[in-house]
Amino acid sequence: MNGFAADLIVKRNPLVRESYEKLGAERVRELNYNQTQIKRELLKNEKTELAYKVVQRIKRDLPQQTAVPARIIKTKLQQIYDDLGIRQTAKASDVAE
Repeated sequence: MNGFAADLIVKRNPLVRESYEKLGAERVRELNYNQTQIKRELLKNEKTELAYKVVQRIKRDLPQQTAVPARIIKTKLQQIYDDLGIRQTAKASDVAE
């Protein structure tokens, strides 16, 4: 496929490029090119990546193996959520997760 045809396909459906870049051709084929399934898979991967980023920031921003008051943890966690663009309020139950 030449560059013009590829650009035309991506222009008509931007999901094509994202799905092939993030999931790979084999996974897109396994999903039978079904847009709904591809979107679900992309969302699932995005949540996994976001959870990983949150954990990495917690490890970096909070002292390990040290008792820290819950209010400080919640404040730091809220700051991490804000930095990563997560529209959620940090709660005590988030700290346990």
